[in-house]
Amino acid sequence: MGENSAAVRPRPQLTGMTGEFYAHIAAGELRIQRCSECGAWRHIPRPVCAECANDSWTWERTTERGTIVTLTITERPLHPAFTVTPYAIVVVQLAEGPRLLTTILDTDPHEIRVGTAVRFEPLRVDDELSLPAFVADPDQPQPVP
Repeated sequence: MGENSAAVRPRPQLTGMTGEFYAHIAAGELRIQRCSECGAWRHIPRPVCAECANDSWTWERTTERGTIVTLTITERPLHPAFTVTPYAIVVVQLAEGPRLLTTILDTDPHEIRVGTAVRFEPLRVDDELSLPAFVADPDQPQPVP
């Protein structure tokens, strides 16, 4: 990569079910699929329920709350488009059950703890894309460091 060229961040494809998911995020809502037959919530988007094999589902708005179940902190850049370090990559288990790979905003990565209660906060990347992100939920009890 040349000295004057900017690295391009990888982007999700905004087509099909993935595009639908990100359209809800851009609208400021965390919606995931829910089976119309058995009621199971699921993420990542897919055409058939893993619980009952039914292919009938809807996009349902979640409570937009969850808990951090695991995390890793990146201390040095591993990709030329992600040079601001450190940053945390976290897995949030939603109150509804499914887990999302995401990030926590407005928090020192070294202060993030497993068990932290979080709430959804969309991260606007540009006019076309917003990503699901979370912030610590001040209305919920937090783990003791």
